[in-house]
Amino acid sequence: MDSQEGFRKNNNLYLYPMQQVADFLVTRRNWILWLGIPLLTFLLHIHIFPKELVGIHAWRQTETTSNVVNFYERDFHPLRPQVHNLEWPDGNKKMESPVMQWLMAWGYFLFGEEIIIVRLMSFLIGLGTIFGMHRLVRHLFRDEFLAVLAAWCMAFAPVFFYYTVNPLPDNLALMAGTWGIAVFIRWVRQRDRRDRGDGGHRR
Repeated sequence: MDSQEGFRKNNNLYLYPMQQVADFLVTRRNWILWLGIPLLTFLLHIHIFPKELVGIHAWRQTETTSNVVNFYERDFHPLRPQVHNLEWPDGNKKMESPVMQWLMAWGYFLFGEEIIIVRLMSFLIGLGTIFGMHRLVRHLFRDEFLAVLAAWCMAFAPVFFYYTVNPLPDNLALMAGTWGIAVFIRWVRQRDRRDRGDGGHRR
């Protein structure tokens, strides 16, 4: 018995700090999710916002920003995206939906034609993805601790952390996909609860 009690005491010594961290995250989840994560990732990115487009996908970022500039300087019509590219003599190049580029052009219109505008707007889209991941995991597992942890891991995953301040249409697609899955899971769970007759208002 002495050896078993000693094992339990030693085990508790290791588990207690982990339990304390879990309790801290759960009791302060709103503070961590809505203020802690955005503020920390903003501070870590703050030296990147004013920098010019660089990196392995600079060409794609340049093409996206070219859409933004042409919306701002030439034609604000959301269905006529244009680029500065000799392969497209008339300038019109229709690929993905240019919703993000069009909204960024409004950012230029309101705040000025600066690279920091497209980077900040990309960052806001990234925050939307982080919050969407929180909702997705919360609806999937019904566990607030896991949801906050998933949002934290998403925010500081190396690839996401790098691209979240780069003007790429993939960022908006990721946010829309994350929220779409989250809403779908919520709808399925509410439908199942209605079918069982226990209401559909939980989470």
